[in-house]
Amino acid sequence: MSGAPDDLTPVQLRCLEVLAATGGTSRVGDLAVALGVVASSASRLVDRLVALGLVSRRAGRSRREVDVMITAAGRRALRRCAAAVSHALEQVAAQMDPDDRRSLRRGLAALSEVAARAQQPQGSLDVPTEDR
Repeated sequence: MSGAPDDLTPVQLRCLEVLAATGGTSRVGDLAVALGVVASSASRLVDRLVALGLVSRRAGRSRREVDVMITAAGRRALRRCAAAVSHALEQVAAQMDPDDRRSLRRGLAALSEVAARAQQPQGSLDVPTEDR
C-alpha cells in the first residue's frame, strides 16, 4: 500500500483527521474514544497506519500509555484525500443549475456553522431550559 487516499479505509482517514485536529498527537485510548471504537481496535488501526508510515508511536508518560503522532506522510495523505474529494464534488456541482448550487452553498454553510457549535465543549452551548 502506498498510503494514497484510495488505499485508505474511511476509519483510517478519520483517525488521521482526528490526529491532525488534536495537534498531531494523541493517546491510543483517546483515539478510541474519538473514533467510537474499543482500545484494542484503535491499537490495531494504529498498527496498520504505522506500517503505512502515516503515523508513528512512542511510549507515553506511563508504561500503559502510548502516544500516536501523525507523520508528514500522514498529513500529505490527508491533503491528497481532501483534494480528491473537493475535485469530485466540484465535478458534480458543475452539473447543477446555478441557483441550486447557490442554495447548496447556503445550506452547507449553515450545516457547517451548526456542526462547529456542536463541537464546542459541553456547557459552552447556550441551550434553552424549561425555565427560560
